[in-house]
Amino acid sequence: MRGCFVRSLLDNFEWAYGYDRGFGIVSVDHETPERTPEDGCHWYRQVVRAHRERRTG
Repeated sequence: MRGCFVRSLLDNFEWAYGYDRGFGIVSVDHETPERTPEDGCHWYRQVVRAHRERRTG
């Protein structure tokens, strides 16, 4: 696997809120396009690393 996308049930509803609410594991400043990883992003990175280490030994 070369990559994956993290989605949640809430991702299906974000279209209704536009830019009013934040969703996902990366926060985006829509004025500067700067992206900041959320806590969930750091957690997911650890999950992926642990899985990779188990597979490669």
